[in-house]
Amino acid sequence: MGQYVSAHGDVISHVNISSVRVADGGLYQCTAHNTAGQAHHSARLNVYGPPTIRHVGQLTAVAGQTLSVTCPVGGYPIDKITWQKDGMQLPATHHQRVHVNGTLTIAAVTRAGDEGSYSCTALDKQGRSDHQTLHIQVKVPPRLAHIYFVGENSAGLRTQATCLVLGGDTPITLTWSKDGTQLEQTSNVVITHVNEFTSLLAIEKTSGEDSGNYSCTASNSAMSTTVSAQLTVSVPPEWVQEPEDASVALGAALELPCSAKAFPRPSVSWRQQTPSGGWGGISQKYGDQDKQEAPYAVTTGDDSQRPYSGTEYRSPYESGGRSVLTIVRATRKHEGRYLCQASNNVGNELAKLVTITVLEPPWFPEGGQVTVEVEAGVAATLECRARGDAPLTVVWSYRGDAIAPSDKYKVQSVREELEEVSLLTVNAASSDDSGSYQCRASNVHGVNTYTVTLSVQDVPSPPTEVSLMEIGSRYVSLNWSTTASITGTLTNYIVTYTSDS
Repeated sequence: MGQYVSAHGDVISHVNISSVRVADGGLYQCTAHNTAGQAHHSARLNVYGPPTIRHVGQLTAVAGQTLSVTCPVGGYPIDKITWQKDGMQLPATHHQRVHVNGTLTIAAVTRAGDEGSYSCTALDKQGRSDHQTLHIQVKVPPRLAHIYFVGENSAGLRTQATCLVLGGDTPITLTWSKDGTQLEQTSNVVITHVNEFTSLLAIEKTSGEDSGNYSCTASNSAMSTTVSAQLTVSVPPEWVQEPEDASVALGAALELPCSAKAFPRPSVSWRQQTPSGGWGGISQKYGDQDKQEAPYAVTTGDDSQRPYSGTEYRSPYESGGRSVLTIVRATRKHEGRYLCQASNNVGNELAKLVTITVLEPPWFPEGGQVTVEVEAGVAATLECRARGDAPLTVVWSYRGDAIAPSDKYKVQSVREELEEVSLLTVNAASSDDSGSYQCRASNVHGVNTYTVTLSVQDVPSPPTEVSLMEIGSRYVSLNWSTTASITGTLTNYIVTYTSDS
């Protein structure tokens, strides 16, 4: 026998027989296999000559299975192949069948009816024949009773399952597995082999991680038999993601997740404390107007939505309930206490109280800039209204310098219900006082600036540098300059002419 790999990557295997004998005739089978599986191909080699049957000896059959036996005959041509058991021609019962090619098939093999000595006889048309006797031994595989877990299957309690062998050839070995992995004895998982036919599996204190598919496997020389039972432990909720106190800037968004695991899967919900101290459900509003007034959204889901392989077993305990409280645009009315609750009617309800604080950095309800106009010589009052969390500090500046109270400037602050009002008075305002005044409001959350432009209206200064540019026979051309300190809008110039005479 030999094999090689061709240039195209095919594996070529061959069998060479030199000095062929009649006994070399028969059914040959080639088997190819790799890590993915195997494939077979069979073909007969016919060698001319009288019937010749090779020695087989003993075969083993498994009770309850189908047995196929091929008569290993050489010689060609063969006219007929027959089978006998204990001197009786086969088939003798409905579950026995002799095929044209001489193969004997026995369905649903039993020890009582099918174990024994079988004779295979091959004949050709010249009356020549050969026969061989083989012994078929029937082995009985283990038969197991159904298993089930005894107890209430609630977390913290003890549960037990019994694996009982009802029948099968000895010796028999019993093993336990969970979700396809063999179980090892631990302080909490106790495996007791009472005898060769009985094994006990006890879990001293069940938890959610003990949920799964448990199997008992009995093995003997015939085959292995497995029975399984599902253990589902009812577990009260416990936190997967416990909500915490949170703060959010005014107008910003906030997501507050809350998730718990349990079995059965818990229901997770949010509630908000009312002004009276009670607890009310959170309404979800989705219209454009509602988003401005009370932008809430509460989404719920299942934590078990993760990819997993088809052969992986996922404990029901691994899936949980999840609820996310979303504030789309934070306002003052969102500030307060919230309660996340998880319940599955097993044990005590899980609840966590959290506080949401809305942080308000400085801002100006009137916008960012305004202009104030006064006449020269009168007092100008500049107003700055700032909102934000207290303590709120307001400082005035002009041309980059902070303004301190003096005979020229007076600063007065008044705290109203929602606003800090700062009044800057500029006494005897003149054109030199015109310009931009900055009101700077600050608190622990930030800084913001509001600009007030002061325009002092005064009589314009006279033009300067009046000169004659050009003189003609019927015209003159004049030129002059205007001072940069003039405030307000110039409406017109007046030119007067006085004769020398």
